[in-house]
Parts: sequence; structure tokens; C-alpha cells
Amino acid sequence: MLRNTRLSVIVWNEYVQDRDNPAICANYPEGLHTVIAQALRRTPGTGAKALPVDVSTATLDEPEHGLSEARLQTCDVLIWWGDVAHEEVSDEVVQRIHRRVLEGMGLIVLHAGYSSKIFRRLLGTSCTVKRRAKDERERLWIVAPSHPIAAGLSERFELPVEETYGESFDVAQPDSTVFISWFEGGEVFRSGCCWERGYGRLFYFRPGNIGHPTFHDVNVQRVLANAVQWVAPRFRFNAIDIAPVNAVAASQSGDERKPLVATVAQPIETAEMASTKPQAPEKRLRAIKGSKSAQERPADTTLLFPTLMTNLYQCAPAQAPSKISGGRYGQSAKRSAVG
Repeated sequence: MLRNTRLSVIVWNEYVQDRDNPAICANYPEGLHTVIAQALRRTPGTGAKALPVDVSTATLDEPEHGLSEARLQTCDVLIWWGDVAHEEVSDEVVQRIHRRVLEGMGLIVLHAGYSSKIFRRLLGTSCTVKRRAKDERERLWIVAPSHPIAAGLSERFELPVEETYGESFDVAQPDSTVFISWFEGGEVFRSGCCWERGYGRLFYFRPGNIGHPTFHDVNVQRVLANAVQWVAPRFRFNAIDIAPVNAVAASQSGDERKPLVATVAQPIETAEMASTKPQAPEKRLRAIKGSKSAQERPADTTLLFPTLMTNLYQCAPAQAPSKISGGRYGQSAKRSAVG
């Protein structure tokens, strides 16, 4: 497992309406995915821990929709915009994206992407909204000002013209809501919602009707740049971690796939330990360290995600024991293994 130093970002767009409609092409002559990608390249993330980004694009008409297994395996953040071609997206590609999100890849879904196969699969609901075919002013209020996605923004910002959405929004309860929109007609809508699925993060951002120049707005570009940093994983699996996962995924398909597995490092044994332990007839995996975790397990029962958390725990700095201030005997404070 390696710490990320740069983020690989893919901006995916179905690229249907912004290719054939002259009015839309006026706002996005090379597709809205190109505008978003260019904005991310020139808008740095906020905060000391923000990482530089490498941005590329993909569209529906490319082979495998531009989202091959190899490309997704190196992707840290996928930005998804779709509207009229949701059902044309391959179920195999949806399964591939779903698995990568559970493994830790970040996903940002924009505007009408609430109806996409991948969004509905991750949230497990219909994800329906109330829509009114009228373009009105939208005011976005920040309701979680301390959230990293809201960094660098004032308490509200406005979009002169946007498509109108309204509650209810049939989604799983968000872990946090960053923005709430108000429209001139009186509707309100949860416009910036965050979830965690497996080891991946998911952010939904409502603005982005293709008929308006929304993605040219500097506040929208700031939101997307911040969201990329927030959903991105800070660690990336190395070859030892992901090789067994790829082998299982390649050998099985669909619902027949077994739980994802990964190997862990072999502990160093002393000569005395080696002499007292019988040699196993087949190669078995041992945990990194610790008396309880050093038990032998078959290779197909070491789960990937607990292995990841074990590695993170081992990397955490040890805390020195503290004295209980004013204690009767001045004994060292005992810390819970959980806390």
C-alpha cells in the first residue's frame, strides 16, 4: 500500500447533447467534459494536504466507454455527467466502477447523473427528484461551512439561470449535506450530498444543466476542485495488495465472484520459532504481527478490507502513556484499544 502523491482524475461525459445541439455547443464547443477538465487543471485544491491532479476525459462512444479495467485501476477520482443516455451504459462497466468505489476510488456525480445506473446502485434507492422545466435563478447556501468541499467559498453563491429541482430527493440519508439550493419558484433542494460506500467516498452536486454555462462559473469550479480532494483516497494499493484481487476478478464473473482477497506480508520468524512449528504442505498467509493475528489462514479467507485497515493501524504513530493528573497513586492511564 502506497501513499498517494498525485491524483489521477477522469471526467466522464456521455457527450450526446453537447455534440449535436448548436445552442449547447456555444457553451461547450468541445464538450462539457473538456471545460471541467481544464478548470480542474488550473484550480488547485485548498489546504496543506491538497495533492496535484492529472486530469483526463472519457466519453460514452469510446470502447468500454473509456473506462477499461486497466484505466479504472489507476483512477483515484471519477467525475460522472450523464442525462439522456443512462441506459446505454454497459452493465459490465457499472459493475467495474462499483467495485472500484468499494475499494476506495472517489466518485463525483453531477446534475442529472442522479438517474445513472452507478448512482442508483451505490445508494440502493430510486434516486428520483421533482423537476420543473423552467430556468430560474439558483442560490446555493452552504449549510456545512467547515466541510472541506466548502473551503474558499462565501456563505452562499448564485447561478443566474439553472434548471429547477425540488424535494423530495429519494436517496439514502446523506452522511453530510454541504449545500442546499433555493430557486425563485420557491423550491429547495439538497444540492451537495456526501456518502461513504465501502472504502470509497461519493459526492453528488446538483448544478450543471447542459443548456447553461454553469461549469464556467468560478464557484462551481471551486466546488469541484475541493470535491476531488475530499473524495480521493490517500493510499493506493501496491502490487502485492491488488494482484490476488485481479486474479479473482478475472477468473470469475458476475454474481459468481467470491469476496475480494489480498495477501499480507510474511512475519520474520526466529530459528527457535521455525523449529517448533510444523511445515505446512501449502503456502499459507500470516498476519503482519500480533499474537492473535499470527494464526495461519488459507489464502482465500484473508479479506482485502481488514488487511487495509491492519496496514493503516500499523502505520499509526504510537502514543506515549500519560499520567492521570491528580491521581491517587500516579499510575499510568490505561487506554482502550478502541479509543
